[in-house]
Amino acid sequence: MRALPPQNYGTRIQNRIIKNLHFKKIKSSDNLGDCLDNFGDPYEIKTSIIDGVNINLNVVNIRDWHEVNYY
Repeated sequence: MRALPPQNYGTRIQNRIIKNLHFKKIKSSDNLGDCLDNFGDPYEIKTSIIDGVNINLNVVNIRDWHEVNYY
């Protein structure tokens, strides 16, 4: 994954989280984050890989107008 740009691996990790937790992916135009859990609670998922080369965490594209319960 390190060979991919952050936007690409971030999306892959996000999709895996949604799939593994059986969440429902939603459109960003719904203004409820990235997905809903089994109870209908909205989540915004942010991912990053920190290792020996990439030691900094950079969280971007926070959509603070979205009504989410969890990050």
